[in-house]
Amino acid sequence: MGYHPNFFDKDEKSHRERGQLDIRLKLIENTNLGGTMLDVGCSGGYNSFALAKYFDSIYAFDMVPELIADAKKIALENKTNNLLFNMENLTENIKDLTKYDTILYLSTHHHVVGQNGIKKGGEILSKLFNKCNKVMFLDMGQKDEMCAEHRWWNILPFEKSDMWTSQHIETYTNIKPEKIGHTIIHNTKRFLWKIERQ
Repeated sequence: MGYHPNFFDKDEKSHRERGQLDIRLKLIENTNLGGTMLDVGCSGGYNSFALAKYFDSIYAFDMVPELIADAKKIALENKTNNLLFNMENLTENIKDLTKYDTILYLSTHHHVVGQNGIKKGGEILSKLFNKCNKVMFLDMGQKDEMCAEHRWWNILPFEKSDMWTSQHIETYTNIKPEKIGHTIIHNTKRFLWKIERQ
């Protein structure tokens, strides 16, 4: 199922980072969740399916049609009625989004920065955070992941860039983010940030 495994397939062993996805979910679950959620760059919907029990409604989107088709099929098969999946491009459709209590912005911002540059990527982050009522969770690729085939790798300013990420988030949201844990992606710590409105 593309990047994310099927959340409902408990026997799934092939995805080497599934354990890291579950670590990240546990960090998110330690927050007071509820109301509405937006899952930006949802891939196959793994996070949305896992967190559906906490929310009245979830809107999840990705740019890859096959992933959205798979997520819709799984939602139908498992009668997950509070989830809506759609194929959408964040940079083109951000103005059309309504407000959400919680926003997941996971493993996506580095691609936005790679496609648009640091300043424009930051402006997109700012616009997205303006759609958030309560809390946003963000993680992003790090320079030392050595993903040379991706454009974002060359744009990030320096290795060990968690300090830069914190400053970048604060610059474009006007809130100092809280580092709440990390996962290991591409053999590198990828920190999970909580950006919470007071």
